[in-house]
Amino acid sequence: MTNSTKKITDIISRYYHEKIQIGSDQVNIIANAIRGRAPGCNLLVFGAGYDSALWEKINYDGYTLVVEHHPEWCRNMAQFANVKPISYPEISVKNSLPINIDNMEKHDIPNVLKEKSWDVIIVDSPPGYTDTDPGRSLSIYWASKISGPHTHIFVDDYERPVEKCYADTFVRSDDFCCFEIARWSGRKMLMLWRVGKDKGFNPVFSVDYPATRRPIRWLVNEPDFRVVMFHDATLPISDMFQLGLFDETTFAVVSFSWVVNEKRIRDLQTFFGDAAEKIGASNVFKNQVILIMNSQEEYEMAKAALPECNIAHVNNTCFLDFDLFKVDAEIEKKYDAVYNAKPLAFKRHHLTSEVDSKVFITYDVNEANEGLTALVDINEFFPTLVERNISSKKVMEVASSAYVGLSLSEVEGACYASTEYLLCGLPVVSTPSQGGRDAFYDEYNSLICAPDPNEVARSVAELKQRLLNGEITSEQIRENCIKRINFFRYSFIDALKICIRKAGINTPDERVESLVMNAIKNNNKLINSRNFWTSRVERG
Repeated sequence: MTNSTKKITDIISRYYHEKIQIGSDQVNIIANAIRGRAPGCNLLVFGAGYDSALWEKINYDGYTLVVEHHPEWCRNMAQFANVKPISYPEISVKNSLPINIDNMEKHDIPNVLKEKSWDVIIVDSPPGYTDTDPGRSLSIYWASKISGPHTHIFVDDYERPVEKCYADTFVRSDDFCCFEIARWSGRKMLMLWRVGKDKGFNPVFSVDYPATRRPIRWLVNEPDFRVVMFHDATLPISDMFQLGLFDETTFAVVSFSWVVNEKRIRDLQTFFGDAAEKIGASNVFKNQVILIMNSQEEYEMAKAALPECNIAHVNNTCFLDFDLFKVDAEIEKKYDAVYNAKPLAFKRHHLTSEVDSKVFITYDVNEANEGLTALVDINEFFPTLVERNISSKKVMEVASSAYVGLSLSEVEGACYASTEYLLCGLPVVSTPSQGGRDAFYDEYNSLICAPDPNEVARSVAELKQRLLNGEITSEQIRENCIKRINFFRYSFIDALKICIRKAGINTPDERVESLVMNAIKNNNKLINSRNFWTSRVERG
């Protein structure tokens, strides 16, 4: 989680409470809209209430104005927010329908509403529960008049006749993306969101292959440029183009979990060639999409096959939070080796059979029980201990109780477990492999041995002895690994800088570096900033 995201999450956790009538999901969406316009968001809220402090805090680096017609609420909320009085003359729920435009126009828009160009407007007042309440006819009408194409407008209680009629007439339009956010509180309550046409934020959702739908994650989402990152997916980039989400300030990054072989390269050629031409996006895909490859071999193959594309050698494990995995000299060494791997055939646990003292870290799986992903009973190889489904902190502790880490698959992608071993100060015994984990190996920190149980056991014994003799140290292994992680991180940043400069965006290199590094920090594997196994992208 980035520092900014964590800050907003903390604010909502602190200031959202049961007296606030807007639902928590609705609050999160509004918060995203506000932060999408930050810093400097101009936020207008019709209605002072228990949520006033929440909006003020979420828009901490912008300007927030709350307008309220009820004197008591003005006084009570003035200590929490910038509240100014407003009046709604001669208007009630009863006389709001049918819509009378002449009646609307005879009421001048208050000057206080015209003092800013509003980025986000929330219409949550005046009350409209009974026929004698003022209702929201004027506030919705005024919101439509003082908004620009870039303005997000939220109309609460959209299920009620006045709100729906006026919002449909003055807010909804074929020129804007609008959708309804539901909240259940004994009955279905709706909020209408008219999405502002601004590149800072969009109502975009990703759908992954288990059909889970969630707001799209942005690696960087700033007014001057933004970066979206997809893991093992290129088709969503086509979706984004067709939804109008690619302007000159938008960049997409594609990373891969498995080895990029010749077939995958052919698929990419098709995507960047025929498919791109068919939807008229060839220049976008060539100029604003970056492919990152886990191994040098994959990089060279992709570069030869796709010479006009932006391709960088960036091993995925550089997105590990290396503060989670450390050398802990206080933990007693109990095992000769540790193997952190799912109980699947391609992980080749049988190669550990001659290692007498070993601990397995493993996980529940939902891969197809066939071929490379066939389920294996790892207890058949007599581990000293099996730890299942443990936290990252526990992984560090268990790994640190062993002398050597094992990586024994023949083919996969970047191997997070292997780099985690190195960050914990463990040398690694690996078999020859495809996929990129060897990008972190050298003569100091590893041995590459034949895929034979005896050779694995011999190599474990050799690296253990080197540690005991002081020929290698855990601290140096970790330090060298961090240098390699930073090398890949800066390779990624350099590739992005090139694209930004080509696009003519006047953003200093230091700003690009700072934004990307902050996104990576405390965001292990970019879980909160990367879209995994996305099948499609769609509007709200």
